[in-house]
Amino acid sequence: MFVSTKVNVVVAKPIEETFDRATNMTEFNKIFTGWGPIAGNSRAEQLDKGKPKPGSRRRMLHKDGSATLEEIHQFSRPNTHRYRVVNGLPKALGMLVDYGEAVWRFKSINGGTSVTWEYKFKVKNIAAAPGTTAIVKLPYHRAMQRCLNNLRNELENQ
Repeated sequence: MFVSTKVNVVVAKPIEETFDRATNMTEFNKIFTGWGPIAGNSRAEQLDKGKPKPGSRRRMLHKDGSATLEEIHQFSRPNTHRYRVVNGLPKALGMLVDYGEAVWRFKSINGGTSVTWEYKFKVKNIAAAPGTTAIVKLPYHRAMQRCLNNLRNELENQ
């Protein structure tokens, strides 16, 4: 069983520029600021040399001192970025789910870019579903939407 959430924003910039900024992990902390109990990003560490590709890993360090390990499953500029959180989910969520998978989709529209970010979490068992839903549908969703809003604001106001 999975619990998922999805957010979207339209950015008045070309798809390549939007994809490059959204996937620039050296500055991801500027756009993923968190919300409530979901800590913002402080920095990312690329664990494998070279450009992101399927199988490469990165460690995301968060403002609360925690860290998540992510494995990239797809990196197709400028359309798709897919990854799985394989370790280090926030404590409450980590007790309820086995892993989280995310996909960012970018689509050119009227001279701009539609960005959709979807996260789905594999629930450990049916009893964990209500708690997982409460975490994913409110603070995680809001942290994701804030991130996309920050992305749009940064790109459009540069």
